[in-house]
Amino acid sequence: MEDNSAILARNIILNIIFFLTLLIVILDFVQLYDSINTLKKYIESDKYNEIYFNECIKYQTFSEIIFGFFGSIAGISACIVGFSLIVNFEYFVDKCLKTFCYFNYLFFGPYLLGCTFLGLHHFNKISYVCSDRNDLNKKTLNLLIVFCLFLAFFISSFVISLYTSVYIVSYFIESIRFNDGGSYILGNIFWRYVIERSQNWNFNNNNINNNNNNNNGNNGVMFLDDFDNTLQLFGQNLLIV
Repeated sequence: MEDNSAILARNIILNIIFFLTLLIVILDFVQLYDSINTLKKYIESDKYNEIYFNECIKYQTFSEIIFGFFGSIAGISACIVGFSLIVNFEYFVDKCLKTFCYFNYLFFGPYLLGCTFLGLHHFNKISYVCSDRNDLNKKTLNLLIVFCLFLAFFISSFVISLYTSVYIVSYFIESIRFNDGGSYILGNIFWRYVIERSQNWNFNNNNINNNNNNNNGNNGVMFLDDFDNTLQLFGQNLLIV
């Protein structure tokens, strides 16, 4: 059992983490709002130059807004986890974890990957920024944007691969257990294959039993025979259902 001082220290640390993530979310939203507001003011101002905007401002600003949006979503997810740790983490795991993981998968998987492909399609317009207002052909490479673009690509690819792998394994387990979340056909194929293999295994073990007079070996074969019979009976019952 934890003493009161350990519980108090843990709660203090969790509260600090939660408020730090909340502060990051607020700062992200402030920066996102500032970027959108600055862009709006520039378009409505007398200094607006359509050529300069399309060549030097448009794609860089949009990429900054998109990265800020996903950063805000990441901060919100961290806040939700921190808040659940403070309130009732067991309830969060039992009731909300699946939905929470699914929405994070959508944002940081397909949505982020789609935005990454869009950025790669306009790579030159996003990664190169104007260094001279009077000479639009004079541009320099922005390494930060390039790094963020490829980092987003790897993160989204990893999230999609991980979620897909977990989903496939979960679907297969539900199928062989004949639960609602799986496939009856897949479960049927699996158990028919297991029964067939176990029968062949049992036949081979019987041949070994006839050619082997070692007691330890006989005991091992008897154990395997019992296991095969149990497995066949279990599989046949599932197939009947």
